[in-house]
Amino acid sequence: MTSRVIIRAGITAIIIVMVCLLIYAIFFKTREPNYFGELLEKRQSEKVERYEKALRLLKEKNYSEAEKTAILDLPFQSSGGIRTETDTKEKDVFYFANFMVTENDNPIDKYSSLMLVEPIEGVVTQIELDKLKAEWKQKSDEANRYVEKQVNEALQGLTEDEKSFVRQYMFESINGKTPDPGVVASHSTRNLTATEATEKARAWMEDPRIIEAMEKYKNVSYKYDAESNK
Repeated sequence: MTSRVIIRAGITAIIIVMVCLLIYAIFFKTREPNYFGELLEKRQSEKVERYEKALRLLKEKNYSEAEKTAILDLPFQSSGGIRTETDTKEKDVFYFANFMVTENDNPIDKYSSLMLVEPIEGVVTQIELDKLKAEWKQKSDEANRYVEKQVNEALQGLTEDEKSFVRQYMFESINGKTPDPGVVASHSTRNLTATEATEKARAWMEDPRIIEAMEKYKNVSYKYDAESNK
């Protein structure tokens, strides 16, 4: 009796598996390629439409809206990870729009965006781009020197290890983050064990000189206007 039950259960299980395989073959194997192909085609079509809209807005000098439209496709590559011609063109539209909306007193960011732009038909030629890049490279270099001057003034009086610690700590504090001082110390100093770095960091974080340097560092301005800084 028991063996019959086992046999029947086995046969039932086999039938269920076969039915499932049949259903998969009918409904998935025949439809899956078409479904995903249609989905990919739809997404590519939407991407092209967004690019064309962003390009039109750029040509109309509506830079803010062009940037907002193009940013929907960041990082400008298809879901398969292969950048298409549309992705590349849209990248140029986004970064040129970003360059145009960035304030002139922020030459470092303006130049960073401009460096990612290739010629855009009907908007900017290679000759115009080369001229813009040369102009904003000079302004960016001047701004970087201005920033470095402020940083050096903020760190004045500290040892090289202390300067390195403050720089690294402030860098890791970007966007409101609170870095681990011990980890920062281990990354910014040499020849220290993890324990030594933690102890050194604890002392530094209570040192009035370090605290003052960090406060000054926070106030470093990245805004730069060549005329006002002559």
